Amino acid sequence: MRHAKYDQLPLKINDVNILATNLTISQESFQEPIYSLGRSGIHSQSPTASRAYKLSFSYVPVFQIIDSNKGEGDFLTHFVKQIKENKQSDFDFFDFDFSGLTSNKAALESLSFSISPYSIIEFSVSFMVFGEITGSITPELTSKEESSLFERSPNSIRSPDMNNYTKLVSSPNSSSQESEGSILESLNYSFSLAYETVSKVGQEFPVKVLYQKAIEDISIAETFRETQIQYRDNDSFFDINLHTLESDYYLNLKMKNPMVLSESSMVSSNELLSSSKKLRSYY
Repeated sequence: MRHAKYDQLPLKINDVNILATNLTISQESFQEPIYSLGRSGIHSQSPTASRAYKLSFSYVPVFQIIDSNKGEGDFLTHFVKQIKENKQSDFDFFDFDFSGLTSNKAALESLSFSISPYSIIEFSVSFMVFGEITGSITPELTSKEESSLFERSPNSIRSPDMNNYTKLVSSPNSSSQESEGSILESLNYSFSLAYETVSKVGQEFPVKVLYQKAIEDISIAETFRETQIQYRDNDSFFDINLHTLESDYYLNLKMKNPMVLSESSMVSSNELLSSSKKLRSYY
């Protein structure tokens, strides 16, 4: 009987080694029956759309080194930043290689994570694959270099101090909405993308895929209550650096023109005031 242990199945995205904790590859086919006059039952079946592949996994990000001793985010958060700053619909596909299963037509569909002080950050991501997945799984031992990624990028997240925490403000020149002494308790982040496909008659997979829109959500809990929910103007932003225990390694999250969707506060005896709110931006 053939079998393979998971620690023998390396994963690479754009030749970047991934510290994945799980992985799922699925496929779905869309078809409808064709009927004809004078005949009982169906005549045949016909596809209504391309076969859909989906790749999803969770992984521990490795912060990319931007100079000799600093790491800022990872390759997927850099891609998200480019999507937010670039208004063009064209984009480059990702290549993935799961121990011999390969494709060069993967598009990021969603990225999400949750953090709290001193917790290991783990991204959950999903890709849509707009082409055939080829090859077969071939187990191989993980090299010493790949298995030492944790050592090269410690990423145990701590609560940032207020010097690293820029709150939601109405414009770059206005005063911030922050309150002295506020402490970030937890943060939930998600970024989802939608695409439009261009298909050709007689060809199964799309000939072109265009980025269409994206939604970015951040929910935060902190020891601070915002005085009121209000819409923001077009110059508003929310900017936060989430530092690791190694201060030179951090993850930057910056929302452009966010709206405050909801806000709530709670307090109990012998506890600090806790407030939570949800922000959303569209791109």
